Amino acid sequence: MQTLRIKMLVASLSLATLSALSACQLGGSQAGAASAAGADTQTTNAAAAPVGASDPVSAAQLCPRVNGVQEISAELLFGRNVKGRRPVTDKEVRQFLADVVTPRFPDGFTTWRTQGQWLDKDKNHVTKEDSFVIQIVASGTQGTLDHISEVRSAYINQFHQESVGLVLTDACASF
Repeated sequence: MQTLRIKMLVASLSLATLSALSACQLGGSQAGAASAAGADTQTTNAAAAPVGASDPVSAAQLCPRVNGVQEISAELLFGRNVKGRRPVTDKEVRQFLADVVTPRFPDGFTTWRTQGQWLDKDKNHVTKEDSFVIQIVASGTQGTLDHISEVRSAYINQFHQESVGLVLTDACASF
């Protein structure tokens, strides 16, 4: 089966839009009951005709299909260990989000707990720690980048961190 590669698609989709995208064979899966039953035939869709395994599709190409807009997706990676004291508590995270992140990104963001690890190259030792991620989907303007930098700096300073990781990705967003 042909696989459609997507850098990143962030979308809040209605059932009608999901049906339309299913016909485009997103994620390499075939839409329809025939595929679920293992049939040898392939469903084609005029909207998906230009898309093939040799033609990766970017978020910019997919955006019009979901009434989306070009944005960036920023994932900020925060460790919770603090040298010389207990780890950053849930209460401290909530306060940081309220005081630092929300004023800079009032349109919203998503956060989740995770586990992280990193290599201390000086000691050749892997450190594992509780962590959390904030995902922000916003315009790729200098103002957005400045706000992201301010959030990272605030956490580094407040919780005596060496760094806050950042992953930026092109995205298509539809909310």
